[in-house]
Amino acid sequence: MAFSSPYLAGNFAPVTDETTITGLAVDGALPAGLDGQYLRLGPNPTRRPDEPYEWSDTDTMVHAVELRDGRAVSYRNRWILTPHVAGVLGLGPPTSRIDTCERVIHLNRRLLAVARSGTAYDVDRSLRTRQVGVDDDVASALRRDRCLAETASGHAHHPLVVDAESDGLLRPVGGLTIELGRRTVEILDPTPQGWLTAAPTQGRPLRFVYSLALDDDRPFAGTVAYKHDLALGTRSSFDFGPGRHPGELTFVPDDDRRHHEDGGWLVGFVHHDQRGADDLVVLDARAPHDGPVATVQLPRRVPFGWHGAWRAR
Repeated sequence: MAFSSPYLAGNFAPVTDETTITGLAVDGALPAGLDGQYLRLGPNPTRRPDEPYEWSDTDTMVHAVELRDGRAVSYRNRWILTPHVAGVLGLGPPTSRIDTCERVIHLNRRLLAVARSGTAYDVDRSLRTRQVGVDDDVASALRRDRCLAETASGHAHHPLVVDAESDGLLRPVGGLTIELGRRTVEILDPTPQGWLTAAPTQGRPLRFVYSLALDDDRPFAGTVAYKHDLALGTRSSFDFGPGRHPGELTFVPDDDRRHHEDGGWLVGFVHHDQRGADDLVVLDARAPHDGPVATVQLPRRVPFGWHGAWRAR
């Protein structure tokens, strides 16, 4: 049987195993301040799905790269152990209910993968997961995170996160419009874009926004990342090159540059069509147009996915 769904072909296709790979090759120099783990969630059915198939309603896998002392220590991937995944893997009773996790939130030095149902799963550093009860702390974190609604396809007209702490909600309309509470800022830029993110504002007005180009409104077909300066009304960009497709970039603050509003790094996976594999790319958030300061070469591909997060060591 040949699948017709585009979400089961190319780099949308799921991977079939869980693995840990150590001693990853690095081009360039990893910043010393990047001491921790980059994680990103993505769709990954545990068994051959029926058609029609939508990647917005399927099992979830978390991919992670550990960075330490200027080295890329490891890559690992694991399924989020929802009841459905546990049933398929023989670790629990079978169930047909799928709990899709698209986003990750920080809570008391923990990372929680959050399902659409509101269920939360604790993800430890080894990517072991367990469902957690929704106590007052978890409920409060979920309320703060309520703006993280549907981002299934990554298309330009889906709401995306600016900053969960400020309950910011990105609503690209025409050009790009950002709603932060009762305040709206327009980016006068007609270029199709999506997967927007921003540095934490720490109570200051939002100034810098980062985004990815969309090609014909298709997720991850573009090759360009943008930086918008809302104060100056300017835009800079970096093109990863033909056949190199970035996913969402996560902003990681740099403690040595806290006095700069954009003092940090942009970290994310970039798929390389020719290699059939992915890189973890690090850009300087102050000057992403200068290109990667470091590239971690992964010996396998990471299927296109959803939101990521950084966990400091």
